[in-house]
Amino acid sequence: MSKTGLIGPYRLDRKTIEEKVESASAGVFILGYVGIGGFIPKYVGRSDHDIGEELKSRIGGDYGRFEFDYCDSSEEAFSKECHIFHVWREQLTNEKHPERPTGSDFTCPDCDKSE
Repeated sequence: MSKTGLIGPYRLDRKTIEEKVESASAGVFILGYVGIGGFIPKYVGRSDHDIGEELKSRIGGDYGRFEFDYCDSSEEAFSKECHIFHVWREQLTNEKHPERPTGSDFTCPDCDKSE
């Protein structure tokens, strides 16, 4: 487990995602790169349904590595995404606070934001 508390880092490519992400599940991920000192988190996101498919949709973007973790629900994925956003905010490229899942009334555990 890395300094982010997620599993990885791994190469962000189809083969690696299919090898490492074994379940179609809600989950949270961080995209970034490996630099001096290890994995450098740059973007946090989540999937409310299938973390592997969401990661595959990110192949070919700005970042070549990923870390991830499974979640039991979209609420847990949102909560973890928010927490990671607040912890790593200063170096992330995410400009806005994570949005809650469509149709939910979840609030951020770190700032009570419900957007």
